[in-house]
Amino acid sequence: MNESPGPSRWISLCPLDEISIGRARYLEAVDRPLCVVRVGETDAAVFDDSCPHAGGPLSGGHVEDGCLVCPLHQWPFRLADGICADTSVFRVRKYTCRVRDGVVEMAAPESR
Repeated sequence: MNESPGPSRWISLCPLDEISIGRARYLEAVDRPLCVVRVGETDAAVFDDSCPHAGGPLSGGHVEDGCLVCPLHQWPFRLADGICADTSVFRVRKYTCRVRDGVVEMAAPESR
């Protein structure tokens, strides 16, 4: 899940070891609510924190079978691309991220 493109700016989010493997954490950065998921010993993924189905907080979810599962209605979103595994109609925005020196960083998103 660690990605290393050549963005001009990386934003530090949190130490990876503050999140248990298979769990997520809520935080705000770049004026938006984010969900940081610890995927493994050295991997993380970063998504918007709102489920597109009913607005549930994805940061309250957990990882199961390669998906981040929303705590409200158990909708699974693939860690690889944010697409709902049950219906490809829905997706949650995934951000480019990396773990560097034990800190989760995300590439600064382009202006909306």
